[in-house]
Amino acid sequence: MLEVQRCQPRVPSNRNARRRYVRLHSRREPAQNLVIVLVDAMRADHVGCYGYTRATSPATDALAAVATRFEEAFTTAPWTLPAMSSLWTSLYPSVHGATQVTDFWQRAAHSKLAPVSVLADAHVTLAEILRQSGFRTAAFTNGAYPARIFGMDQGFDQFEDDRLPGERLNVEALLAWIDRNRKRRFFAYLHAKGPHSPYQARMPEAYGSPNDSDPERRRWFAVLTEELQRWHSFDFDPGYVGPVDGSFENLGRMRTWQLPQEELRDLVAIYDQGIRYADYWIGELMKGLRERALYDNTVIVVLADHGEELFDHGGLEHSKTFYEEVMRIPLVVRVPHTAHGNVLHEQVSMVDVLPTLLESLGLPPLSRAQRRSLLPLFEGGHLPDSTVFGDASIVSGARAVRRPNWKYINTPGAGGEELYDLAADPHERTNLCARERERCEPFLDALMRWEDAQQRKVAELGLPRVATAAVDENVRERLRQSGYAH
Repeated sequence: MLEVQRCQPRVPSNRNARRRYVRLHSRREPAQNLVIVLVDAMRADHVGCYGYTRATSPATDALAAVATRFEEAFTTAPWTLPAMSSLWTSLYPSVHGATQVTDFWQRAAHSKLAPVSVLADAHVTLAEILRQSGFRTAAFTNGAYPARIFGMDQGFDQFEDDRLPGERLNVEALLAWIDRNRKRRFFAYLHAKGPHSPYQARMPEAYGSPNDSDPERRRWFAVLTEELQRWHSFDFDPGYVGPVDGSFENLGRMRTWQLPQEELRDLVAIYDQGIRYADYWIGELMKGLRERALYDNTVIVVLADHGEELFDHGGLEHSKTFYEEVMRIPLVVRVPHTAHGNVLHEQVSMVDVLPTLLESLGLPPLSRAQRRSLLPLFEGGHLPDSTVFGDASIVSGARAVRRPNWKYINTPGAGGEELYDLAADPHERTNLCARERERCEPFLDALMRWEDAQQRKVAELGLPRVATAAVDENVRERLRQSGYAH
């Protein structure tokens, strides 16, 4: 049985806020449906509603204008598997255990690779809760880790991982699924890969040709040809003829370059092109919900699993560090019958999302969740400031502590300790630990207490040993195509 506890009202203490809260809360009906769109590797500061000047995200910006946007939202991990597992369970990676990455880069010549951890069946996921509550559930995903083999399918009636190539086919399939299931409450999940490396649109030969004998593969070929044209129409650096093309091989070589500013600008332009392409299909999905008269009674979430390094601190892509370009994520949530156009500055975590969604859908909370519902903030209420944590870097032992305006990173045996005053140093250039060691002690103490709490939580939940997936050649190719094996 799923573990739930009774909802407790969170009435704010301020008199005017309390009145507004009671007025809104008393008339709010639970939303009927849920749609989540996760754009892999989309950094918050490259999204228009977060202040980016390039037009990368008109559809997301339009949604934010009628939704609630969290200015200070943070992932739990700098790569997809542990971050998504936190989204689905409201548990930090140290508790859910889906943190182990295969060692393919060290053993490329070997046929047998180390296992990669999966989200174990012992966990209770958002999709499982909703399915047991009478929802129909479906996921349409592209990428390496949002896959059945890694435990991401738990609770989904239909789970499509990499069967349909690209955002368009997945959006079309998602809307067709809604058409078949809209008589019941539903939860639909879309995992879009647009800005994830390689920063390059390619036509996979496996998806047919205009003369293919299979009519479905001919259709895919026609659609993908059209999508390549669409991708190129979003070029933010037309006429560029330099060495940067965004391919895996190209990105690998860049790590050894002293990249000139003009080449860095093109790298950023190619990355932004992926955001713009994914955003186009977010817009089409929103249009599809409106056409079906479902937009107004559906909770809609757009977020990322993590951000992306673009040489901000000397690195490329993600998975290793906890700097803002990786740890800070966009989080836009539209809950029907709540105030629109909110911009909230409270610091929140990906672990807060599941409790928020359950409350917005009128369902009781999950007792094992490690964080809290944010819905009171939507309705004029207040939640105390909280510390959020970063975990599960592929750099062994690396952790991060983020408090409002402060970031502490601890990387034993590698980077040591780092502390940044984000109000004075938002780009994290001056490591205060290097000159004021005593200022780091409270953050280290907080990290150690948090790590102890994670161990107690694992014991409390009685979780089994971490489950692993066998990494065969098919899985290895999936990882390779998503940049985890070059």
